[in-house]
Amino acid sequence: MKTDRRTEKTENAFKRALLQLLETKELDKITISELSEMADVSRMAFYYHYQDIFHLYQDLEETFFAEFSNLYHKAESHNYRDNMSRIMTFLQKNANAVKHFASKSGDNSFRTRFAATLENQFREIVMYEMGTTELTDHLDYMITYHSAGIYAVYMKWIESDFSWSNEQVLDLIREIDEACDSLYYH
Repeated sequence: MKTDRRTEKTENAFKRALLQLLETKELDKITISELSEMADVSRMAFYYHYQDIFHLYQDLEETFFAEFSNLYHKAESHNYRDNMSRIMTFLQKNANAVKHFASKSGDNSFRTRFAATLENQFREIVMYEMGTTELTDHLDYMITYHSAGIYAVYMKWIESDFSWSNEQVLDLIREIDEACDSLYYH
């Protein structure tokens, strides 16, 4: 048990240090020495946990998506507004990582994966609400379109450094949703 907790503490220290360094440096310019110094953990410990900086970066991104993907699974209900609020709280809680990952100068694979994960979660909600396990092609296209709009709202919100309150963003998404409802249930 102590080893697991110590391992988690060490890995989290490296992840925090990497995020802090990414605020001022590009990933390929960060050295293991400066990362270890900032994390206040030895270089040897770094190599015990990671092959290189890129492995740490990948682990950081995987951790983000593992937590992000579980947001709906942890939900007591499939209440749409609650789910959107849960996503927004998660994004704010992980603001440093999100801002780096989602930046236009960052790796585009994050944006693609974030959009796909959001779309899949949205698809799960619609299928749950409709009581079905399969969607018509028409409805599937609608979900893709709708989730892309929500994704764009989230990206704009992140890029603005979360300038709108959660309630303002949720109200905007609700407004978009209400405009789309008649298309879904006709």
